[in-house]
Amino acid sequence: MSWRVSISKAPRPLTRLDVATDLVVLSTFALAQPLLYLLGRNPEFFLARAAPPIDVYLVAVVGLIFLPGIAIGVALGAGLLGHRALAALHAALVVTFGAALVVQVLDQVSLITLPGWLAVALAAAGGGGIWLALRHWSVARTLARWLTVGPVVFGISFLLVSPTAQLLAASGDLSRPQGVVVANPVPVVVVVFDEFPLASLIDGEGRLLVGQYPNLGRLAADGVWYRNAVGVLQQTEEALPTILSGQRAQPDERIPFAADYPLTIFSLLSDTYEIRASESVTELCPRYACVNSSRAVDPAPERWRALAGDLSIVEAHLLFPDDLSSRLPVISQTWGDFARDDAEARGEFDIIERFRRNVDADRRVQVDGFIDVIEEPTDEPTLYFAHLLYPHLPWNYLPDGRAYRSASPAPGSNATGWGGDEWLVTQANQRQLLQVAYADTIVGRIVSALEARGVYEETLVVVMADHGSADIPGVEHRRTITPETVGHIAAIPLFVKLPGDEGGTIDDYRAETIDVLPTIADVLGIAMPWEVDGTSLLAETRPERTSSTMTGPSGEVTFGVDGHEVRAVATEKMARFEDGDPWRLAPPGYAALLGGAVWDLDVAAGAAVSVRLDRPADYVDLDPAADPFPALLTGRVTFSAAATGEEILAVAVDGVVRGVTRTFDPEERDARFQVMLPPAAFTTPAPHIEVLVVGEGASPFPARS
Repeated sequence: MSWRVSISKAPRPLTRLDVATDLVVLSTFALAQPLLYLLGRNPEFFLARAAPPIDVYLVAVVGLIFLPGIAIGVALGAGLLGHRALAALHAALVVTFGAALVVQVLDQVSLITLPGWLAVALAAAGGGGIWLALRHWSVARTLARWLTVGPVVFGISFLLVSPTAQLLAASGDLSRPQGVVVANPVPVVVVVFDEFPLASLIDGEGRLLVGQYPNLGRLAADGVWYRNAVGVLQQTEEALPTILSGQRAQPDERIPFAADYPLTIFSLLSDTYEIRASESVTELCPRYACVNSSRAVDPAPERWRALAGDLSIVEAHLLFPDDLSSRLPVISQTWGDFARDDAEARGEFDIIERFRRNVDADRRVQVDGFIDVIEEPTDEPTLYFAHLLYPHLPWNYLPDGRAYRSASPAPGSNATGWGGDEWLVTQANQRQLLQVAYADTIVGRIVSALEARGVYEETLVVVMADHGSADIPGVEHRRTITPETVGHIAAIPLFVKLPGDEGGTIDDYRAETIDVLPTIADVLGIAMPWEVDGTSLLAETRPERTSSTMTGPSGEVTFGVDGHEVRAVATEKMARFEDGDPWRLAPPGYAALLGGAVWDLDVAAGAAVSVRLDRPADYVDLDPAADPFPALLTGRVTFSAAATGEEILAVAVDGVVRGVTRTFDPEERDARFQVMLPPAAFTTPAPHIEVLVVGEGASPFPARS
């Protein structure tokens, strides 16, 4: 076979075959392939929304067939107006698709981050070069013909080879353990919270902050608190299978799906127990055990509308240069509904729309559903399992469960990690702690539901987390395990209330998440039918552990068993929050201002300022019981002189200081601010809100009776 290369000054006539070939190849390589490659490696995108197999097929069909077909149809339709119209539209589409392809190439090969305008200019030039090559260079036209196999190759890869392809396999006919005998078939409740560091719950001495978290305090008093527990896998998609199987998952191509993890607590109890499971981002309960009822599925129109919205945002992140994509809704903090937080921040979001089954639409729906199934009577032993996305980002729930509007990412974050502004990170810690308090409220609701049925005493209750998070200044990724983040990420809560036990025990044995299933089996009197890596925490003799290892995408981190890392983190927290109370936050030296009267405040002399709230209408005719509640007050302050970003602001509600904060992001005379205000401060429909600049020499308020 010989290649003939020719470059002509005048292009040969454009044919319909040229149009179809060029648009199929460029749209596939520029739009479909990057998206399908990303989705193929992240099956959790589909698992989190309980997407049936048809949704996976639909994404492939739309990307590989429908979009190219639309482009070809539009171009050929223009051809009805004449050859010039066909050529013009063909050129426009080729340059556009070509530019999109060049942007991604630049993103992969650039040694430095290019300014957005320069990346766009280079991409446009590259797109024009591709058009010229296709019209004037015979090799380019021949190559385009060969590349038309791209849609077939990418479709096969996505639907048959990628990790996501495993979602298309049925799990109903999986093999399962036979002859499992349950000697003590008591009710079992297992709740796994997500991204929940133990340091949130304790002080620097390792004592549980019962005043802040009374329901977990109740559980500790009724059961065993394994105060020295740690996770062994960093990622949820590996940590959950580890907890439920007792076997340390290996980071590989497996996904959190029953076909990949057939041996779990669900298969163990499937012959004896009714299983009521509520999974957020996994599908580990096989259909023979759960009849697929644990994952609610939205009607197709709603599901596909939400899917199209999320995919358009993901595609935009792939196509836009870095400094332009940073303005898009963040896609690294949740598993779906990416545009929600931006809409909330702009006030364009109706809370009622959140009450859908999608886990990221309103995560409280899952909680309510789980409480409902606990409250339903049953005549057979039942396993109640829930993986709840608390206190996982986004942080927008108050301790009582009400929502509040917030922008994502939070100020000071870089989507996956944090910048160096310690005050902004501390404010993020505050919001995380408020959501921890909501997790405590959920535990209280679960206990109350069991008590209402009269089965609390006889029920085995396990409350724990899969891993923690490192919300600290300068961390590149808030969930990456390193020697410096052990106390943030590895140390987790683990409470076990045993049936009929008086409780009140603190056990400092180094418990690991691989021990949870063997412990449950021990309580139920089950001889494990498969080998596990963990041990029953109730065994008379437990293996001595001198170290633990947590594994993440960046490798393994091994650490000791004395727990000093988490106590150090808790000590730092207690220094920022008085008594560990998330509402008691102020810049260093200003906490005494909280709760004082405005007239006692030392306001900065000559500080002529104007304040613009982001959402002033939220505080007009305010219902103190509103949901969402405007607890996060944000806005901009304009000073008479240049703003520094270091100004201290006191925020008063009806004459009493309820929040103290610091400005950030100064720009000329303007600076931004944010502050969380406790709902208890708002007692009237017309609260009077004042934002005051505090002088450097502000003294504490006098004692108040």
